[in-house]
Amino acid sequence: MPLRDLTIREIETIPIRVPLRQTYRGSFYQMTHRATILTRIHTREGITGEAFVGDEDHMNDQIERVIRDEIAPRLIGEDAFATERCWELARPATFDILRDRRIGLVACAAVDTATWDAVGKALDQPLWRLWGGYRNRVPVIRTGGYYGTDVPIAAEIAAAREAGVAGMKFKVGGRTPEEDARRFIEARKAAGDDFVLIADANQGYTPDDCGAFCPAGGRLRLVLFRGTVPLAQRSPRHAGRALPVGRPGLRRSERIIGGRMPRSDGRIGHRLLQFRRIVVGRSH
Repeated sequence: MPLRDLTIREIETIPIRVPLRQTYRGSFYQMTHRATILTRIHTREGITGEAFVGDEDHMNDQIERVIRDEIAPRLIGEDAFATERCWELARPATFDILRDRRIGLVACAAVDTATWDAVGKALDQPLWRLWGGYRNRVPVIRTGGYYGTDVPIAAEIAAAREAGVAGMKFKVGGRTPEEDARRFIEARKAAGDDFVLIADANQGYTPDDCGAFCPAGGRLRLVLFRGTVPLAQRSPRHAGRALPVGRPGLRRSERIIGGRMPRSDGRIGHRLLQFRRIVVGRSH
């Protein structure tokens, strides 16, 4: 029978860090390890909620410390069924403005996810059903197209298709838009038209770069740009090039990507934030 009470007795954290076979590079970052925190919510009723949350290799020790020292003491003895109350009690972990905002956010997410897992187990129901869902299968994509790997693009796409995934978030932004377009075209030819390909620049493109990537890539079926670089974080490759905010270059990029961007109140910073939001559309 489903449980009526679900009292949090202990919160356990287990940091996990695994070396990768090789270094994976995007536009401005590289990964040598994959890291996560296994968070467990132990209850008096014998139910244990578990979650793998976080991939912040360089700060997982800080995230774990926040869970242990700031969140856990607030939640011991609380009702895990009261998920909103548990979230509110954990939320002060995000209030420290002098530390990286991700630390508190990921810590809260780890505990919240494990709490929901405990709730689902206690009620003997999958979370997709508790949350009002009507299907237990959805298409998923994987990340790929990293620079410097020893796997050819066509082989990487073939492996993804064989694994049954619906698409790939493909890394761009680490080379010129023209070079990235050639890589992207190669991926599209290998993938076929029924495979979702997403261009993920990781803040490696300016709006001008986006405009150069699209026509160079030809008809790529679906293009999604994620993360143009703000003025304060521009790389030497972009030095001396003004972002075309509110100028014809930006409007041209918008037309190429597909659809007009929502306009702001005219402040440059606000417009940059608008442009950095996800944009989906067809290339011409």
